[in-house]
Amino acid sequence: DAGTEHLFYHKMASKQLQLFSSRPPSVKEEKTEHEKRQKPRLQEGPMIVCIDTSGSMVGRPEKIAKSLTMQILQTAKRKGRKCILITFSVRANVLEMTEPKHWQKVKEFMKNVFTGGTDGEDMLCEVLEALNSERWSMADVLVISDFEFYLPTAATMKRMADEQQKGTRFYGLQIGQGYAGYNRILDRIWTI
Repeated sequence: DAGTEHLFYHKMASKQLQLFSSRPPSVKEEKTEHEKRQKPRLQEGPMIVCIDTSGSMVGRPEKIAKSLTMQILQTAKRKGRKCILITFSVRANVLEMTEPKHWQKVKEFMKNVFTGGTDGEDMLCEVLEALNSERWSMADVLVISDFEFYLPTAATMKRMADEQQKGTRFYGLQIGQGYAGYNRILDRIWTI
């Protein structure tokens, strides 16, 4: 305002300006059930990486999954995070990455071609079994898959929800289309 401009400069020069903060009226937002269960964690904990090795992942999805898996495992090693690698097709295979000798098994795994059907239930049971141990409690779980397998049973979904209440986060990286429904079960899914 031209009428108060002189006063403004006078107060600014003499360091007598006052600053008032005004906040808009707060609007209380209802949190969804998903937002309510998210609890902050103080540190980066262990990781459980699950990679779909079924026949539907052959080709480009397989290359993406293998590249991403190697990057995640190297990041876990660099940050000192404990890590389990679970490969799953017809059945799940668990490889704990805390031992240096297991890196040779990962290199062998990277040479294999993906084949077979998909049993996501078996993989999730292995994940939940690991989460029940003190060593892997509240681990971050990442499933890399095309998600071309059935939704888990009601009992498995209940166990997953119980782990989420404790602070475990279930993430997915979906390569391709897959089945809908996992976006309601997992905390977050990214799609390629």
